[in-house]
Amino acid sequence: MRLECDSFEELVSMYEMDVEGVVGKLDMLGYQYDPLTNQFKAYER
Repeated sequence: MRLECDSFEELVSMYEMDVEGVVGKLDMLGYQYDPLTNQFKAYER
């Protein structure tokens, strides 16, 4: 994502994705978006 888009918002717009769906699925897998590094990172559940 960091190489192709400047932000998560730009990524979902470019690929016409559902923001809540993407965030929800990645959250179920243990990842959250970090806007400072522009990447999804694993977190402790």
